[in-house]
Amino acid sequence: MTRENKKLNVLIVEDNEADFRLVLEYLKEIGSSSFEFLHARDLDSAVKAVKEFKFDATLLDLGLPDSQGLATVKEMCKNAPDLALIVLTGLDDKNLGIESLKKGAQDYLVKGNARGELLEKSINYAIERKSAEKEVRETNQRVSAVLESISDGFASWDRDWNYTYINGTAEHLLGRTREELLGQDARELLLGDNKNFRARYEQAMNDQVPVHFEEYYPPLSIWLEVRAFPSPEGMSVFFRDITKRRKADEVLKRDKESLEKLVKERTQELVTTQMEMEKAKRLSDIGTLASTVAHELRNPLAAISMAAANINRKAQNPDDLKRHLETINKKVTESDQIINNLLFYSRLKSPHYEQVNIYNIIQESIGQIKARGEQRVSVADRTKPLQDILIEADSLQMAEIFNNVLNNACDAIPPSTGKIEITGTLEEGAIKIVIKDNGAGIKPDDMDKVFDPFFTTKSKGTGLGLSVCLQIINLHEGKIELQSKEGEGTTVTITLPRHKRS
Repeated sequence: MTRENKKLNVLIVEDNEADFRLVLEYLKEIGSSSFEFLHARDLDSAVKAVKEFKFDATLLDLGLPDSQGLATVKEMCKNAPDLALIVLTGLDDKNLGIESLKKGAQDYLVKGNARGELLEKSINYAIERKSAEKEVRETNQRVSAVLESISDGFASWDRDWNYTYINGTAEHLLGRTREELLGQDARELLLGDNKNFRARYEQAMNDQVPVHFEEYYPPLSIWLEVRAFPSPEGMSVFFRDITKRRKADEVLKRDKESLEKLVKERTQELVTTQMEMEKAKRLSDIGTLASTVAHELRNPLAAISMAAANINRKAQNPDDLKRHLETINKKVTESDQIINNLLFYSRLKSPHYEQVNIYNIIQESIGQIKARGEQRVSVADRTKPLQDILIEADSLQMAEIFNNVLNNACDAIPPSTGKIEITGTLEEGAIKIVIKDNGAGIKPDDMDKVFDPFFTTKSKGTGLGLSVCLQIINLHEGKIELQSKEGEGTTVTITLPRHKRS
């Protein structure tokens, strides 16, 4: 071996002394760079040299006494994997040079054409490329170490769907070795006949959009959670066995359904118990009801009796006769409403649901006000938005609500300037009816008691009207709100669901 004192360490492996001298002449043409050379005349000497000294690059002839062709490249790459390798070929061996690149060389030069500047560029390029290859290899090793340490399965394949990497977890999950899988078609080995799997992956590859899904994997009878990340080079896929979790979810779902059923049963029992308690309370109020009925019905019936006597006495005057008949009708209506409230309060039952036109019921209640001679009442009817609206409700109980609220409004308004405004609107899944009057209003101290049975601020009545309304609306799972200011009037807002709630 001979050695030249140069700065950049280069091993020249060449058995032909003339070719070696030619390379040295070419290098002398490079004035801006300095090199240090070691000359080896056969492959065995070259292998010993790379193990003894550190070189930056190797100029390798493929026709050596102890090795020929691509086998020389393979042996050098095996013994010096981090060394930049430049193959020297004859004029008629260009194809061999190209094949050398595929086997691990970084560049090749044709002898006789490798003049100084070209040789310098080739050496620098080979060193840079080898350094980049080493960095990529080390990065891949680090990535591989990470992928081997994770609990998820990982696989990658190229644009032709051929496996390029499989980690240990994937081997375990799929029950196949890397040797069996690498280079094989992923569509056959991973996806099998599962059309959903194939369609999802193919769509991701075509659209270059990541996908995340869970799918049953028939070949292994397991559930897989999959995250796939496509790229122009192919696809990277993380997947994990979630069979236990899916089974746990099914158990939780069954438990949830059982719990919901149990809660529903217990709720129904509580509702039944509550209705029994309310029934018992209503029975305990029978004594109060009896005295109230006796007192309250006596007054209107006495008026009826007196009016009838006056009819008999003054039948000759038609105007007086009409007035007394109106009085009779009004008092009869009052008595009928008292009786209705008492019956509803003492016998209130769960609603009998049917399709009800609430607009028609409101119109009937307004008609009853006018029919009983309330000519002093001015009614502003703004319920047209509800004209064709049907709700699921008990029609008789709905009529009782609006009769009571409108009767209260009529009793509260002044004799000659009384006004009642009724507005109906649609809301999401519900209807809202607002009844506003300009009557006497309610004192602040009485607002908390207006829904209590038998409480009333009027000189007549049972005090059951609003109590009955509240119970009916609660049974329909609706809401009633009352706002009032003494001397200015009262506003009652009723909200009812359009459909029966299960």
